[in-house]
Parts: sequence; C-alpha cells; structure tokens
Amino acid sequence: MQIKNRKLKVNNKGITLIALVITIIVLLILAGVAIATLTGDNGILTKAVSSKEKTDKASAEEAVKLEYLGSIDNTGKFNKEDFKTNVKKNLGLQDTDIIDNGDNTCTVKYKGYDVTLDITTGNIVLPQETAKVGEIVTGSNKKYTEGGETATIPVGFGIIPGLDDISEGLVITDHFNETTGESDGNEFVWIPVPTVVAESEEQGTANKAMAINLGTAENPQYRGLLYNFTNEGSTVKNGCTTTTSDYREPDIVSDYDNNTTYNNGLFTKDSLQSDYNDMIKSVNINHGFYVSRYEMSLDTNKNAQSKKNAISANASQTDTNMWYGLYAKAKTYNKDSVVSDMIWGSQYDAMMNWMHKDSNVNVNSTTPITGAVRNQDAQRRTGYVETDKIKNIYDLLGNSREWTLETNSSDDRVLRSGVWQRQRYTSKTRQQPSGRDRQLSW
Repeated sequence: MQIKNRKLKVNNKGITLIALVITIIVLLILAGVAIATLTGDNGILTKAVSSKEKTDKASAEEAVKLEYLGSIDNTGKFNKEDFKTNVKKNLGLQDTDIIDNGDNTCTVKYKGYDVTLDITTGNIVLPQETAKVGEIVTGSNKKYTEGGETATIPVGFGIIPGLDDISEGLVITDHFNETTGESDGNEFVWIPVPTVVAESEEQGTANKAMAINLGTAENPQYRGLLYNFTNEGSTVKNGCTTTTSDYREPDIVSDYDNNTTYNNGLFTKDSLQSDYNDMIKSVNINHGFYVSRYEMSLDTNKNAQSKKNAISANASQTDTNMWYGLYAKAKTYNKDSVVSDMIWGSQYDAMMNWMHKDSNVNVNSTTPITGAVRNQDAQRRTGYVETDKIKNIYDLLGNSREWTLETNSSDDRVLRSGVWQRQRYTSKTRQQPSGRDRQLSW
C-alpha cells in the first residue's frame, strides 16, 4: 500500500507590528478630529455653549424689552419711572442694577448681562467696537478711548495717526491716500462735551453745558447756552435762553428770514428748533461733536468741504444771498453717517470752553498762539499758516470771521473769531455781519 505525504496547512493570519502602529496612528487622527469637532472654535461643544450664551442673552434682552412695553402709558408715552419700578418688581432687581446713562439710554443688569435700551425707541443698543488709528471705520460707528476720554468715530472716517490725542484735538478724515497712507480727505476735530444739558442758566455756568430744556423729556425744546469769556473763564449770558434775548438760539431774524428773497424755503423757526433738538440729542448720546478742522471751502461740485489750503467759502461762491447761501452750502457735505450744518453759537462756545479748560490756551487773547500773522496772498486760504491753530483747529484768529446760526436782535446773525491781518479780535469774539463760515458735523 502506497502512502502519500500531506503537507500541513499553517494559518499565518495576524497583525504585524507595522500594521498595529498604522492602526494606532489612524485611531489617534480620528480621535483628534473627533475632539476638534467637539471642542474647537467651531466645535459642537463650543457652538453649544455659544448657542446657550446667545439664547440666555436674547432672553435677558427680551425680558427688559417687555418691561419697556409695559411702561408705556395710555397716551402712548414711555414713563421712565414706571419702567424702573416694573424692572425691580418683575425682574427682581435693585436700584443699583438700573443705570440711567443720561443720553436717552438706560442699562439694566440682568442675569449677568448689561442690557442697554434706547428709551426713545425701545430698541436694544449694541456695544460699539473700538476704532483703530489709521483705519476707516466700516459697518457701524466705533468708540476710541485715550487718556480716560472717549470719542465716537463715525462710519466712513478714520483717526489720523499722530493726531489721536483727544485732549489736544483728535482729528478724523474721510480718506487716506492709498500710496502714502496720509490723510488727503476732509478733516474734522472732536470737541468733548461732558455735560450737554443743564437745568438752568446758573447751572450752565458751573458745568459748561450747551443748552437747557424748556420742554419735557418726551417733547424737548432746547435753548442754547451762550457764554461771555474773560481771562479767568466763562459765564452764561444772562437771559440768553429766552426768546426775547438779543443773543439767542434757535430762532429766526424776522427782518430777513421772513423775506422770500433771502429765505426761499430754506428753513422756518420750527425747522430750526427741530434741527437744534436733533443736534443736542446727538451730542448728548456721543458726549461731543465734530467741527471742521479748516474753514469751510467748496469742492469742484460746489459742496462743502474741510481741506487744507483751500479758499474759504464766501457769499460770492454760493447760489443765494450772503448768510443764506453759506447756510445752504454747509449742509451739502455728503456723508450718510453724519449731519453737516453751519455751526451753532452754543457749539462754538462749547469749543471755546473746552479750549479754555487748558491753562495754556486763552481764548480771550487777541494774539495768535504763535504770533503768526497772515500775508495778503493768504488772506482766505484756510490752514495756510501751519502754526495758526488751537487744539488742531485752524484759523480761529488769523483768517476770516465765521458765520454761526446764533441770532442777534431781529436782523443779525452772529459772526465769530478774527480777521486776516488783524489781531484785535479774539477767537471767542462775537461780531456783526460780513464773513465766511466754519461747518460742523454731528
């Protein structure tokens, strides 16, 4: 019998060391991806936390808004005191959790969130981002804080590098040169106003406010506080807030404003009051306003601008009579984020009060800070003399007198500051007609 040999089959299947290492690496990679998916900036857990944060914040905001709606009386007006009472009662808060910001906003601290409400509209006020020096602001207005002071930087403007000291006159521009990075646009200087509305003329002298309110909180009727300046300081002109005062605002000069030859639909007494109310509200919210760094000139399209070495606008360059033409042109600076206008007397005085706070600046002086005097060729070229400036604002003494919206008697608007080649006028001086203009934005 023949016997055949059989080979035994050996099963060599198994995991080699290399395969094991590769498997571990793959598992680590998958684990890393899983962890990143859960915990990264865009991870599931992070998004869940963020979503909960947003939900909680929205819930807090909604609760505060409901209390706002519940504080509107039968006439449709919001009652601030009822709001405070309702917030404390229904949300379980204390007086210290409710902060009246003094600028038509109120901040309620609820569930760990600061909910700021515009009490005129009931809308939530979002916190403003910080503006960066040398960059044009986009999206929404931003804040800039320096030296303990804060300025609002509007959309479409940027802070000029080296001119970012608020106490010395922060300067913004609406355009930076793409090649040099330097400003080649319109420039404006921030005027801080710590206290905007006073309760009386006497209180205005103490806190250097801009106006008093002769109306109500719901329907304000603001009147301008106008100041007398001396070497020592300033005091409010007695009676300036009455409608019969020689120096006053807002108001018309009846001898001319009622004549259609001059005032052909430009404004009425009521529209001036409305404009003034809006200006004071804006200054109150932002704690300041902007004034043109240079006297107003006109661009190639005959619109208002604030640029160095341009010829200051005067009546011959406008399309109507004297002051009225300059008034109309001052409104033509075209920026969606700001309103441009001829400067009010109370704004001019707010600028003087701010300058006068610095012991090195005497707005009552008849001599320019540097002693610079313009020559014949430069009499109307704004910013022509580099040293002829106070707090980065040019031509308050040496160039042209400047129109304001301030009213005097029944036939005059008020001029301010000095005249070229003359040093007898001070930067705070009020004068009678014949001059040019400085615009402002707010």
